[in-house]
Amino acid sequence: MAIHAQNLGLDSAVISAIGRDELGQKLIDILQDRQVSTTFITTNEYPTGTVSVKDTVGAGDSFLAAMLFGISHLLEPQLALDYAAALGAMVASKEGANPVISKTELKAFIDASI
Repeated sequence: MAIHAQNLGLDSAVISAIGRDELGQKLIDILQDRQVSTTFITTNEYPTGTVSVKDTVGAGDSFLAAMLFGISHLLEPQLALDYAAALGAMVASKEGANPVISKTELKAFIDASI
C-alpha cells in the first residue's frame, strides 16, 4: 500500500520487521529502489518468511481482519502484527479468497516461522 500511496504523491512509510538475512536485505533494496521510505523497518533475529503464493485475493482483507481483532482484543501490537502477517501469508498460499484456516494452523504457522 505504501508504494501505491507514494505513486499518488502521498507521504508514506512501510512499518514492518524483517530478518537480518539476504532476503530481508533484498526487500529493503527493492523498496528503496522504488523510493519507499524504509526508516521504520526494523530487523530482528528471525528469518524473513516466505510462502508459495497461489492466490492473493483475500490476503489483504485477512491481514486487516486479524489486525482489527488484535487491536480490539487489546493484544500487544507486535503480537497482533505477527498474527495478521501470518494469516495474510497463509491465505495467499492457498487457492480461493476464503480458505478455512483454524487457530491451531495459524499458531503452528507462526511457531514454525520463529
